[in-house]
Amino acid sequence: MKRTYVSLDVGSTTCHLAALDAEGRSVRNLQFPTSGARLLTALASLPGEVHVHLEASELAGWIRRILTGRVTRVGISHATTNAWIAKDPCKRDSVDVFKLAELLRVGRVHEVYYPDEAHRAVFKQLMQHYDDVVAQQVRLKLKIKLVYACTASSCGARGCTVQADGRPPWRESRTQQRAKRSNNSMPW
Repeated sequence: MKRTYVSLDVGSTTCHLAALDAEGRSVRNLQFPTSGARLLTALASLPGEVHVHLEASELAGWIRRILTGRVTRVGISHATTNAWIAKDPCKRDSVDVFKLAELLRVGRVHEVYYPDEAHRAVFKQLMQHYDDVVAQQVRLKLKIKLVYACTASSCGARGCTVQADGRPPWRESRTQQRAKRSNNSMPW
């Protein structure tokens, strides 16, 4: 059976689709507003088994849910793992979709895991949010400690400034520390 290799570059306003046949000839090249209905219309008349691939983005899960059951296969990969696309200085959607379709045709895409169930996607978003909140809390605590440390070293609890040698007034100088050590020459 014939196969058609389709790649999508999905943006918030426009979607670019490129389709290649098994020999690498262009079957379809479309740019259309991003919507589920228009995407299904664009894929409807493609011949044979339709294999779709797109790069990971905020809309990748939505596209996958729309296309599952309507095409043979849906794959998602990170743009950075496809060096032919990621390292190209000429970045354009129209060029990138043909490169992604060609990589799909020759089997050179590295897919990433996307959850099938919506509740797992929600759980992942909640965990990412939790990680962000914890990191923000740690940054805030470090800032507070820094402000407190700077305030304590310049004012101190006793209301005085740092000594001439740069040490806080409550810390002993090196000569005072040496004198204590020499007085306590007996280790026991």
